[in-house]
Amino acid sequence: MGAVFSKELVSSENKYLHHFTHRHTLKLVSEGWFICNACGLLGIGLRYRCNELCDWDIHETCAAGPEVLSTHIHPDHQLNLIWTKGNPDEHLVKRGRCGVCDEYVNGRLFYSCPFCSRKGVGFFLHPTCSTLPPPVNHPVDKNHHLAWQSGPQKWCTIFRKRCPIWHYRCEPCSVDVHFECAC
Repeated sequence: MGAVFSKELVSSENKYLHHFTHRHTLKLVSEGWFICNACGLLGIGLRYRCNELCDWDIHETCAAGPEVLSTHIHPDHQLNLIWTKGNPDEHLVKRGRCGVCDEYVNGRLFYSCPFCSRKGVGFFLHPTCSTLPPPVNHPVDKNHHLAWQSGPQKWCTIFRKRCPIWHYRCEPCSVDVHFECAC
């Protein structure tokens, strides 16, 4: 990995954080839309923000992400947290599409599978996408849990658009739900 990741809560109420992605102390706030300066994705609501006029925001989930991640989303291998800022060869760092949302990983903070990268395939994951639960309860199917699964693209029962390859499904009821609709 090469980088030293340091996260330190500055207050006992988790309202202030010193995070390795930024030089100033960050404050937990909840206000409107923002672009996360770490992962590059749009966010709304809770985030850590710099009060030093830097216009620096980071998702709460990006700030809390572990250095090494084991997840049901990529069960065969652990994922490493990658932070590319300050790397003189940042433009050479391999990236690809997120294994959940299928959006290209443009930000400087993301997860990567070291084993899949060596095979030339690569597996990448936005930190916010890494927090999706394996099964969910949802009012669209009151009798069963919706299971996290990969498979052919189906139509979302709620959103009425195609789900990405990864989505939630109830097999007995043939209910498919886009991950954004399920959580």
